[in-house]
Amino acid sequence: MPNSIKFSRISIALILISGVIVLSQATRPHSAHQDDQFTNSPLVSAALYKVPDSFRQSPDGSKQNKRPTKPGPPRLEMKKSLQRLPSGPSSMHATPFPEIGTNIRVNDPQRPYPDGLLGRSETAIAAASNGRDIVAGWNDVEGFLRAPFADILPGPPGLSGFGFSTDGGETWIDGGAPPLFDHLLTAGDPWLDRDGAAENSFFFSNLTVDDRRPFDSSFPLGISIHRGQFRDNGFAWEDVRLIQSPDYPRDIYDKGVLAAAKDGSNDVYLALTNFIGICGGRDFGFGQIELWRSRDSGETWRGPVVVSPDETFITDPAIPDCGAEGLRKHNPMPVAGSNGEVYVIWSEGPTYRLAGVSTDAEIMVARSVDGGATFSAPVRLASINSVTGNPPVGYDRTVLDDIPEIAVARTGPHRWRVFAAFYSAVTPVPFLPEEQSLVSTQIFLSYSDNHGLTWTTPTEPVSNVRPPESNNSGPPSARLIMGTSI
Repeated sequence: MPNSIKFSRISIALILISGVIVLSQATRPHSAHQDDQFTNSPLVSAALYKVPDSFRQSPDGSKQNKRPTKPGPPRLEMKKSLQRLPSGPSSMHATPFPEIGTNIRVNDPQRPYPDGLLGRSETAIAAASNGRDIVAGWNDVEGFLRAPFADILPGPPGLSGFGFSTDGGETWIDGGAPPLFDHLLTAGDPWLDRDGAAENSFFFSNLTVDDRRPFDSSFPLGISIHRGQFRDNGFAWEDVRLIQSPDYPRDIYDKGVLAAAKDGSNDVYLALTNFIGICGGRDFGFGQIELWRSRDSGETWRGPVVVSPDETFITDPAIPDCGAEGLRKHNPMPVAGSNGEVYVIWSEGPTYRLAGVSTDAEIMVARSVDGGATFSAPVRLASINSVTGNPPVGYDRTVLDDIPEIAVARTGPHRWRVFAAFYSAVTPVPFLPEEQSLVSTQIFLSYSDNHGLTWTTPTEPVSNVRPPESNNSGPPSARLIMGTSI
């Protein structure tokens, strides 16, 4: 029997954050290093990033080990102690911003320990075509106070939360964590999309762990996909599917992003990064972009299809530096076009060498014309200055991600135009700089009118209002939400 949360009209406090509702805030990038440290200390309210030992300095100020720390799959840990750390292309004229409405808080009011934990991040949103039924998702650190991590708060277990609205976002119900099916506990990195065939059905993807073994060394199990729908003035999650590498636990999945076709078909796509096991199992690769696909609204899944293979330069286990050099590939996002077309965008770079890490990256796009069964050779959309070493002031990690996004216009004079958005540091920024970087970041937009074969020169939707090295307040949001006239 599916868990159902009944809707009752309630007043939600308003807060002043840019956008129509709180969901308009930028998705917080996941750490490029992926070494998130969680703690059950009452002093902590969110993930803390620890500088790898390979980059700690000796008393004389020199590096103890110059081998660059590479990205890899996420890890889930609970610590009893708390350790805090100090914190291009052509332009176009800026156009006036459209009028937007008042912001509305989606989640319940946050409470500090021991009544709760402060921290909701990595937001996701999807809406039905009627514009009234909306589902939102986010990372929810408060899940660490519930089973199986602790027994302080009641409620469904999980590190991802969701909320829903049936009045176009005027009021919201915080649903907590999705129900636990088949021992698959949500573990963050949420994404949402609605079914293209059933207008009131939604998909919710997350990293997942087994609630009986949450700290298993092979975290995560893979990507969980909850399916749910609006009914009886409420919303219910009905079941879950697990997308797991055929070579698990040798290979580890990360950053799953969903896209359902909106052409009346039952097609759904999931793009992700596979950190493949290399060097005899003692290390992971630099990221392989893969796609899974469903033809029956997520009931069954086929895959994986390799969109872009891993490029680890040293893979011989007999070589001591096996796995130390390679081209990082991460943060894929799919979108469905017309007639079985599927586009996947991702970032490639920086390049990791024993001598150091590059400051550049590339935005890549590949397309399929057979529903994701095969893909063409990737197209380089742009070369950028990576923001890997450019976290904003006050950010709790030492690295960022280059996260591009892609969308397709479904109505209007430019129907089926494919849009891509991404950001770039204004000037090159070294990997793990010694001091806080103040380099600004700019957002760019490009589009294709020939089904992704060629792309326009990236342009700046808004002018860069900050000097290159004046105030790094973080990358602008590159979120694209399509479906209306463009």
